[in-house]
This record gives sequence, C-alpha cells and structure tokens, in this order.
Amino acid sequence: MLAYLKGKPHRGLTFRSGGEDILVGYSDSTWGNDPETRRSVSGFVFLLHGAAVSWKSKLESTVALSSSEAEYQAIARASQEAAYLRSFLAQLGLPQLAPTVIFEDNEGCIAMVKNPVSREKAKHIDIKIKYVNSQYEQGVMAPAPCRTDEMVADDFTKPVPRPTLEKHLPSYMGE
Repeated sequence: MLAYLKGKPHRGLTFRSGGEDILVGYSDSTWGNDPETRRSVSGFVFLLHGAAVSWKSKLESTVALSSSEAEYQAIARASQEAAYLRSFLAQLGLPQLAPTVIFEDNEGCIAMVKNPVSREKAKHIDIKIKYVNSQYEQGVMAPAPCRTDEMVADDFTKPVPRPTLEKHLPSYMGE
C-alpha cells in the first residue's frame, strides 16, 4: 500500500463535512502468515467523516491456533483502540452515543464476542475474550459482519492486488 501511495503524491485524506460524527472500524487478520514463526498479522482502521483517523498493522506476539483466534486477536486490538478513540472524541465534544461498530469478516470471531459460551472452547485466549466481551456488553463496541471482499482492513494485514487496493482506498481516504 505504501509503495502505491508513494507513486500517487496527490492522494490524501479527505474528511467530509456534515453528516454524523460516528466512529466506524474494520478489523482483520492473516492467520499464520509469517513463514518463520507462523504468527498472524493483525490490522485495523477507524473512520470518522469518511476518512481514516487511526490505523495499525502488527505482527502478533503469539501463534493463533485457528483463524477465529487470529481474528479475535485483531478485534481485541481494535476494541482497545475504539475505547481510546471514544474517550478522545468525548473530550473533543463528539461523544459516541451508540456502540462503535467494528466490521469483521470471520463469523467465529463475532460469535465469540457475542456469546459467552464460546469462551469455554478457547481458554488459551480467555483474557482477550473477557476484555472484548466486556466492551461489547458495556456498549463500547459492536461487531458486525463484513464480506471478505469488502474488508478494507485487508490492506493493513497483507499485500493485496492493485485492483483490490484501488477499490478499498476511497473507503478510508474519504474520496
């Protein structure tokens, strides 16, 4: 993505005026993508007024045992960022009255967030599960399904083909 943007110096973030001050997030992971360690890469992006205000890509410190666990590691990071951004926006006079929707393309991950029974099947990530589940129960965040081909956070977790990147860029550049 950075190589693509370097060749397009005229591109920039465009925040749309008007509309609602609603924070929206996208969370994704590549399961076991590092060939040496088999650790996953997690990524997220948050949008406000049609453009990215926060994003991150990180190689996880532990190996995920399933794609759902890898996605859960990513949504846990995204949930932490959502809590921080909500607090920051409230200080700016833009309180988030509804839960921050975080789009996720893994149904197993969404089920773990919404269903406490799922915890029993994944005790090795129990702390992250309890944190994210508490964020969900407190109305800080709400996971929402997103089709894989619409997942703009993919651009932050792995190399994507140029057509995919060009399709996603307007989503977080505010174009």
